[in-house]
Amino acid sequence: MKNKQIKFKQSKTLFTGRNGTFFCIGFNFDKWDNIIEINPITSQNKIANCRIEIPLEELSLFIDTLKDLK
Repeated sequence: MKNKQIKFKQSKTLFTGRNGTFFCIGFNFDKWDNIIEINPITSQNKIANCRIEIPLEELSLFIDTLKDLK
């Protein structure tokens, strides 16, 4: 699967990695086998060395939880 990205229209958020805290302007999504990988995109428009992995079988739960937070 080709990676997909979302970028925030106005806002910047933060993410913290092992080298400190950085601005996040969006997210990059990739699929590997049975995993969805989410990486922040830095304010320098680079994919950060920070990763969240979500098993495909748990993707609906993940999405539903995000919707509940809205």
